[in-house]
Amino acid sequence: MTELEQKTQEQQEIIVPGLAKLLADDWQQELESRHGELVALLATLTASLLPQGWRKASPAQRAAFLDEHRAGVKRILAPMFEGIVPAAEKAVEQLHGFMGNHYGITPPAPFSGSTWAKSTLIAEHSPQEWAAKQADTVSERIVRASRSRLDEDTLPRNSKLVKDAIAASEEGINLMAQAFIVSGVDAARQSLFPGFAWKYRAKMDGYTCGTCEATHGQIFQDNQPRPSLPRHPRCRCAYVPVPVV
Repeated sequence: MTELEQKTQEQQEIIVPGLAKLLADDWQQELESRHGELVALLATLTASLLPQGWRKASPAQRAAFLDEHRAGVKRILAPMFEGIVPAAEKAVEQLHGFMGNHYGITPPAPFSGSTWAKSTLIAEHSPQEWAAKQADTVSERIVRASRSRLDEDTLPRNSKLVKDAIAASEEGINLMAQAFIVSGVDAARQSLFPGFAWKYRAKMDGYTCGTCEATHGQIFQDNQPRPSLPRHPRCRCAYVPVPVV
């Protein structure tokens, strides 16, 4: 294993998952901090729009309640999800400098996290689209959880409904953070070694998928099309810089 391979492996196995976890934990804590607002919204809308309960409400009343609840949840969560991509941009920029030090090189040019976020696609979606999709998923999960209690003609005062829905969102947020960091690290690494060839390195163990295993060890020239990373959720692959002789 060359020194560049060794250092790339260290980054992928230690730095990447560590930073992804830090980001995901921050985002999950921010989501949990909205718990009180979400519970208050639910109580207010139930009292104003469903005064006689769900079963006695007309179809129009039910539709109005669901529309108002969904819109209110999205409004409360919007600041948190709007801040996700800027936070990832900042993290990737900081990581770029760390990676240069780790490789023992001076970055040949500044690296822009904003440029990465605007130009990259992760599984055919931009980071902004990922964040928006996750916002919709979390919002709908909270609405569905609350709706399940309304079927029982009981006012959903128990904040555990919202708390459980927030907790169930943790896996999706973790996967999003990991995808962002794997993609950002790959872009930052490429900016550190302009003109280098790139050796595909999969994490070879019992969890390696057939697609990544088949590409392991292949070398791509700098101007040659190559698979973008991550290739799938929980992808642990990386491109190792290879000097061109």
